Amino acid sequence: MYEVVPEYSYANKTCTGVADTFSITIMPNNSVSLTSYIQACGYENEVMLFCENNSSDITLYYKVIFSDKALEAGFSNMNNLALLSGDSISIAIPSGMESGGYIGHLYIKNNYSEQYDIYDFAIDIMQSTRIIQQPDSKVVICDSDSFIYLEVEAEGSNLNYQWYKDGLPIAGATQTFYEKTDAASSDFGSYTVEVIGDCGAIMSSASSVESNNIFIMQKWDDVIFVSNRDSVGNIRGIESYQWYRAYPDGSIMPVQDKGQSQYYSENGMQGAFAVEVTFADGSKQMSCPYTMNQTKIAVVEIYPNPGKSNEKLSVFLDLAGSEVNGSEIEVFDELGKLIDKKTAAGNITEFYLNVPPATYLFKIIEPNGNVITRKVAIN
Repeated sequence: MYEVVPEYSYANKTCTGVADTFSITIMPNNSVSLTSYIQACGYENEVMLFCENNSSDITLYYKVIFSDKALEAGFSNMNNLALLSGDSISIAIPSGMESGGYIGHLYIKNNYSEQYDIYDFAIDIMQSTRIIQQPDSKVVICDSDSFIYLEVEAEGSNLNYQWYKDGLPIAGATQTFYEKTDAASSDFGSYTVEVIGDCGAIMSSASSVESNNIFIMQKWDDVIFVSNRDSVGNIRGIESYQWYRAYPDGSIMPVQDKGQSQYYSENGMQGAFAVEVTFADGSKQMSCPYTMNQTKIAVVEIYPNPGKSNEKLSVFLDLAGSEVNGSEIEVFDELGKLIDKKTAAGNITEFYLNVPPATYLFKIIEPNGNVITRKVAIN
């Protein structure tokens, strides 16, 4: 938030603060030239207000009074008169000063009069350069996409950017983000970005770009799995697995399983699947999608099962030989009472059931009249 330098008229000159540094002469009888706009960084200890007495016949004295906003921010008045000697006045910048514009008033009197001439000046404390959102620490590349995208978020004054790979600058990579659509193994490595501003430069943390080494393999026609050993046979220490169904738009939905290294579905294995593994140190990694082309049958999956009252239940439909859109999904309690009903408008339909703990029946009526049922436990 910036204060505005007001305009004052003096006997022989008008002074208006502007957004550039310049020197003007006001009140020629005192022969004072004043720089009315000063820029500084928040980490600096002082700024210099250039104000020079150009007359050898007059002795000048000064004091500095700040606006209320500047005082609240931490500036201190210089109430005691001081001799104006040299060509500048040192003004202390409070520690931890927030960026913004602050107004001060320079009071000057000569040795022949008790009357003050007042000159206004502005101090613009610029934002120190800092990174507020680091690039992703790891980017894992799948053979199917070969796409690198890294981004940094920073704040400061007049920022510029330079991306580096393995410590060497990348030609033309001077934006807040770096992307490459045709990444190859030669692009694997460590990436950083330097953010340079008027108030300092800072280097980001490193981002590792590497190949995805979590491979899904097909065991039988209807079973996929992930090995706990890497490509050279070393045990990787995978402790748990969460399988997902993957969609062309990049979205995923968890599928009901027991957290095992292999996955199969009684509904058939048609479409793309991915798995997120959790290592012993708590870190996680998602695999690349793996596509199964088993003979297509109707697929109905409800997650989570068991579920909880008033929490989301996702019903996934992939109906063999029939359109999903227009399918009716009805929910019944154990007595056959209709609890809820929705019309599917895509592969996933969401329910929030405000019901007591029990087992409920989901009835899917395809547009062609076929009926599929699934039971879901609500705890």
